[in-house]
Amino acid sequence: MITLPKFHTSFMPGPTKISDATYADIKAATESRILEISHRSAEFTDLSKAAVDGVRQFLNVPAEYHVVFTTSASENWELMATNLVESSVHCITNGNFSNIGHNFHAWGKDVSETVVEWGKHVDVKMLNIPHRAELITLAYNETSTGVTYLNDEIKHIRNTHPEKLLAVDITSNSGVQKMHISDADVWYFSVQKGLGLPSGLGVCILSPRAHEKAVKVVDSKIHHSAVNFKSMVAQMAGGKYQTISTPNIMNIYLLAQKMARWNARISMDDAEKRFTDRASRVYEFFENLTGFSFTAQAEDAAHRSVSCLCFSGAEADVAEVHRRSEGAGIAIGKGYGKFKKTGFRIANYDALSDADFEKLLSLFK
Repeated sequence: MITLPKFHTSFMPGPTKISDATYADIKAATESRILEISHRSAEFTDLSKAAVDGVRQFLNVPAEYHVVFTTSASENWELMATNLVESSVHCITNGNFSNIGHNFHAWGKDVSETVVEWGKHVDVKMLNIPHRAELITLAYNETSTGVTYLNDEIKHIRNTHPEKLLAVDITSNSGVQKMHISDADVWYFSVQKGLGLPSGLGVCILSPRAHEKAVKVVDSKIHHSAVNFKSMVAQMAGGKYQTISTPNIMNIYLLAQKMARWNARISMDDAEKRFTDRASRVYEFFENLTGFSFTAQAEDAAHRSVSCLCFSGAEADVAEVHRRSEGAGIAIGKGYGKFKKTGFRIANYDALSDADFEKLLSLFK
């Protein structure tokens, strides 16, 4: 028998805490035996359509954009490399999760990069992107350091390089911050962070231009896999709302339920204000504790993440933060990469209540 881990209130950057409402959805799904339906059935089509329509409404996705399911955000790295790039890509890199150039290298693509030190913010007005680059990639919210972009910066990249495709990773801030979907060609995320669902499902939003490029690349035989954006969009089209392979039916159902609740009670503007206000309080609290600093070294506080709050300190002080948290039945994120021993990360997601945060902060008052 497997020994289950001790339960903690999870402030981990992902997977993170799951709400009571979602646990109730999981129970309802098992009791209704929804997990046994065929992914080619009318029942699944209804489920899938509800999830897609919910995402479209909440994120204000333009009608002409396509929405498809993947296994994770990481799968999109390979899909972009094999579907959207014939020869050259430019990656804007300021941490671990924006550093996806190696995936493109693995598929034999030419990769150029704008790279800054972890914790720094890239000045998008100073970008020097080669003419040959077909695709530009960045992580809207760099989960390893807590550095985030602004919508105006995404728009600036689009306006200054309109001939190139632009792909944005929003895994850790989907459902937390408002984005302008028409300002980029690819938006992708997994559901286990900002949306607070179990891991194992990704969502990818494609502009008509991105879809056209994928069709061109797939038809030219540059890409040889059956799993590609052309086929994925085709399976969703015509009212089918289906997938190439058997999907994560449970998570698609949970996503549909989550979106229905959110769309019924809050707007993206309301959600962003809630998370921004709470992030400000937590940042101020730890800023007043001697010995801690922001891992995000951006001079402008607006470039500090709203959804993944990253702090740095002396190794002994950081170890004490984890010791106190674990002793109180709370799990917070370790520092990432070179900040593993000198940093900690606190998620600011929907399932975490204000009372959860009060309990966490009371450990250090």
